[in-house]
Amino acid sequence: VNNSNWNNAAGAVTLCRGASGCFGTPDDTNSLIGGGPNKSVGTQVVELTSGNYVVNSLNWQNDSGATVGAITWCSGTTGCKGVVSAENSLVGSHNGDQVGFGGVYPLTNGKYVVSSNFWDNGGAVNAGAVTLCPDNATGCVKTVDATNSLVGTRSLDYVGQRVVPLTNGNYVVDSYLFNSTVSGVGAVTWCRGDSGCTGTIDR
Repeated sequence: VNNSNWNNAAGAVTLCRGASGCFGTPDDTNSLIGGGPNKSVGTQVVELTSGNYVVNSLNWQNDSGATVGAITWCSGTTGCKGVVSAENSLVGSHNGDQVGFGGVYPLTNGKYVVSSNFWDNGGAVNAGAVTLCPDNATGCVKTVDATNSLVGTRSLDYVGQRVVPLTNGNYVVDSYLFNSTVSGVGAVTWCRGDSGCTGTIDR
């Protein structure tokens, strides 16, 4: 159960058992929640092929009040309990990064891809980033950057406007507004499903 408007838009996501359901009020002992107003935890919940799930909180705000976004992996057996933070999630670093805005895409090999096409690369606004994450609790607990993601280098590159999972576990990143020597030429990048793509797009 996800409700990003819960408790003054702190947001909460609760795993419920089919046999017994859920009762009571969400808190950090039974749910994944935002640590204060306007954290907006739980914009989207995406089920992985393993039965685990990912919580997309694209409007999550860090302690400085910047809307950086957060992606949190959760066990399909025990769920997630506690407060979303940079210590348990994939997050952005600039206001407006909205990590996860482009969506979360499960791969057939069990991993998942996070598209953050509003991510800022330093002074390059909305350069965009696409991050491959493993299906485990420690794989994507980090800040999005060029060492762990495929990123744009120019303002309005919007890398990752669309991600296409392939049947063999690999994936393709469609960045149709990507800017090269000519504005808006676009780019399509093939990525391995086991290791992903990192660094900047080039020819």
